[in-house]
Amino acid sequence: MMTPYVYDPDNPLPVLEERHMMDILMYLYTHGRSKKTDVYKGICLNSRMPEKLIRLHHAGLIVIHAYEGSYNTRGDVELTDYGARVTQVILNLSRVLKTRPKDEVELVKQGEYPDGKISGLDRGPFYDQL
Repeated sequence: MMTPYVYDPDNPLPVLEERHMMDILMYLYTHGRSKKTDVYKGICLNSRMPEKLIRLHHAGLIVIHAYEGSYNTRGDVELTDYGARVTQVILNLSRVLKTRPKDEVELVKQGEYPDGKISGLDRGPFYDQL
């Protein structure tokens, strides 16, 4: 059994670090308001998916529209304006990550770094402890 989820507005990133959370946001961004079952089928048929939607709802990223007489099993979900803005940032980050020069990617795969740096950034203070 999972520990109860408590959204912390001072530390909002953990909600996005869970598996499938960003996928759910991107699905809703591209498909708009959707039935919960369509989201599950489009992302993952997992027994924890309803809980993930509730967590995104508590974080203010989506709205859950329950059908009459059905709180958690049936309904529609859609992004809030805040959720759409967060998803745009995720999509932009994804685009930036895809633009990394191919030769630099090959150097990383081979374990070689020019001058100990990648794109002007050093390896960081904890690199040698890995």
